[in-house]
Amino acid sequence: MNLRSWLSRDKSLALAAAAALGIAGACADLTNPGEHRLGNPAPELAFDLSLAGGVPRGPLALENFKLIVDTVGNNDVFQREGADGYYSSTFIRYYVASGVRTAGQDPRLPALDPVPENFSTASWSQIWGPERHTEPMWDFYMRFYDMEFGTYTYSIERLATIVNGSLDALEFMIDGRVTEPDQLVPLDGTPGGYPDVDYTWPDAGRPGCVANPIPDPPPNPWYLGIITGDIITADFCMGRPWFWYDDANVPDSSVVMLNELRRGPVPQYNYVVVYKGEPPNLGPPVIRIQLGADVDTNGDPIPNAFAPFPLVADRLAALELPNVQSAPSHIAFEIRDLEPLDAGALYEVWLLNQENGNSTPAMADYFTIETIIETDEFGQQFEVDVPSEDTVRTSTFDGRPEANVRHGFIVTNETLGGPAVGQFTHVTLVKPGAAGAVTDPVLWGQFLDQSGTPDDPSDDIFITLDDLKFGELDLVDPPGSRTFRETGSGEGLVLCEASQSMYDQSTGEYLGEQCLANSSSLNFSFRRLRRPPPGYVYEVWLVGESVDPVSLGTITGPKPGFEEIDDADVVVYEAFMTDTEILRAAKVVTFEIVDLSQYAGVRITLEPKAGLATMGPTTTIAGALPPVCSVWVCGN
Repeated sequence: MNLRSWLSRDKSLALAAAAALGIAGACADLTNPGEHRLGNPAPELAFDLSLAGGVPRGPLALENFKLIVDTVGNNDVFQREGADGYYSSTFIRYYVASGVRTAGQDPRLPALDPVPENFSTASWSQIWGPERHTEPMWDFYMRFYDMEFGTYTYSIERLATIVNGSLDALEFMIDGRVTEPDQLVPLDGTPGGYPDVDYTWPDAGRPGCVANPIPDPPPNPWYLGIITGDIITADFCMGRPWFWYDDANVPDSSVVMLNELRRGPVPQYNYVVVYKGEPPNLGPPVIRIQLGADVDTNGDPIPNAFAPFPLVADRLAALELPNVQSAPSHIAFEIRDLEPLDAGALYEVWLLNQENGNSTPAMADYFTIETIIETDEFGQQFEVDVPSEDTVRTSTFDGRPEANVRHGFIVTNETLGGPAVGQFTHVTLVKPGAAGAVTDPVLWGQFLDQSGTPDDPSDDIFITLDDLKFGELDLVDPPGSRTFRETGSGEGLVLCEASQSMYDQSTGEYLGEQCLANSSSLNFSFRRLRRPPPGYVYEVWLVGESVDPVSLGTITGPKPGFEEIDDADVVVYEAFMTDTEILRAAKVVTFEIVDLSQYAGVRITLEPKAGLATMGPTTTIAGALPPVCSVWVCGN
């Protein structure tokens, strides 16, 4: 009997296990289950989908994209310049809430300390001038919710930007990341204000604000006061002597620096900064609001450095500009439930363009993720994902038999080292054991739809999330690809040609019938199994709690031919198959007298032909053996 029909499998383990069971070396054309029984057969075995699972799978995410735009000689590539900044001429005030940036939103130095995850900003965070109060005064009112409880110092500052590498604002807009953070430093002036003067809104109201002294010249940084709590309501004001709005009440002569490429009058401020602690023991900054254009150390405005510092939403908005195109630049995906391959063979991941057929190895930063169970102080258990400490730059990897371990991949333009992510549309895992080619993809996901025009990115559609699909990818008609899912049913019998009655010698209790002949058999039939993906085959196993699974070999065609169908992944047997299903199949195994009591059931798994001779994680259907079986066939 051919337990392992493909050469790449290690047959020795399966054959040794079969010998231990006493399974004979030849298959016979025996009775189909349910059609005819010989001797005193065991009860029927019903196969179902109750244990189905373990199909290779995982999520695919488009993590980042690159904007393609000509920056040469363009001082406002993304049309972010605005002479009035946040100024509303209708409501005659600055609305600055949309410019609040915290750690993770503004990478520049000095680095911002993190705020709690539920941190938020009141929409009415504003700066008012005399056109609001009809008196020569400034009013700063801002509220931040769910801060870490403590003392914070509020400051307005005139900062210069020292560019390290590329300008951060422009690099983030184009690449969605910053590689060398720029440095923000005070531009002339000296620290002053608080603690000598606390500019908190006085009891006297506006008259007290007008009387609040302003140092001459105004300091930089200018510490306005402290707030203690976890909800910070900053309400500061000042008024004498008056340095602003010399000629008219217009924003370009306000306390807020211009948000355009021309120098404004001094003194003007381009940042609001909130620090932990208070002078002289000032801690790190936690909140930064860019009010006007960034300037260099000479005080000249920097092209493409307009307020506020850009977010992902600004990048998405730039996609609508006529001079901007885009392409994916960073994808991440995970794969689980891939058993190891035989003889050191490795799985291969590729990038594929479905439009033109181009492909390249998906060189990635590869790591593993282990899910462990932890118990908290209250005895509650929860799952924790633990990534491996190191990553490996590779496009090939070995499977892992552990159900709690999955494979992680990060593919970027940098990891590919030449080709760009945006030149491709799909991630694929090729047929197990197929080295050096992108033929027969069996696991795939899509991150880009080029709308039939691979040379024109203007109509590209980004697919930000996709589930990896297992089956056969049809490159000509991807929507018609043959995806795999667990399907099917079946039944089975333990048959015995001749038997004798067995009794308990101490009690006389009837135990059942013992098989006497050497042609006893396990007879199984299956219906409507999904066709295997390329490189895979169905295998039948005896399973038990205290013994290792034992292979009974791969399924065959139905009676009367019992054809070997290990190539059903690529060949359709029209008599009992369709393009998507194996309508009928069988497995008949003859054996010498065997102790079946060690085994609780029979399991049908999907196995890679290039896999190890061990049972893999992908179970399709399974059934339980009769509950009281020993060296005899069970009685009633």
